[in-house]
Amino acid sequence: MHRLLGGLLLTFIGSGAFADDVIVGDPASCHLRIEYEPKEQMLHLRPAIPTGATCEITPVMVQAGLYQALDRQRHNANLGLIFLGRVADYHWLSDDLIERSRCSSAQSGWWDGEKGQAIEGSNNAFVADVLEDELGHCESKRRVPALDAFGAVLAEHGYDMTGVSAEKVLLRDVPGSDEWPFAGGKFPYDALVHLRIKKAP
Repeated sequence: MHRLLGGLLLTFIGSGAFADDVIVGDPASCHLRIEYEPKEQMLHLRPAIPTGATCEITPVMVQAGLYQALDRQRHNANLGLIFLGRVADYHWLSDDLIERSRCSSAQSGWWDGEKGQAIEGSNNAFVADVLEDELGHCESKRRVPALDAFGAVLAEHGYDMTGVSAEKVLLRDVPGSDEWPFAGGKFPYDALVHLRIKKAP
């Protein structure tokens, strides 16, 4: 079954009440597939970006797909996880992770860019805190909530985001910038990320 939403092509896999999987975008180009995995009670986001493609998975695609996927689980009280997959597959989220990490390094000292590691705790915990905006007090020109594309849709469907977990964090060399001239070094740009959710009371 196909449907257009805001100019995006949505495809539902299955039939009737069993059409739990959603595809956003052109399956022959960049698209996002969201699968419901009943054993884990999880929505699994699977970005697909063809090799050499200039397209990308946009926040609008994530919002549209997640909206439909959550709507199809509206009677499921046990849904508790959203697996984003790799942060690097969402360029805007990866860029934001780098920006927040640099801000944290420059202003709060939670990240050591020279060593490429968190000052306290693990790199996994640092990335989770950055994405969840738990470190706070980081004044930047780009202060948009890192997971805003997800949070607004969750709230509309009556869910709270109760936590973020990250693993397999990857780093890359990032030079200083006009905003953060002394915040060059190795910074996280990618990780595997889960969002924990629950129905709001």
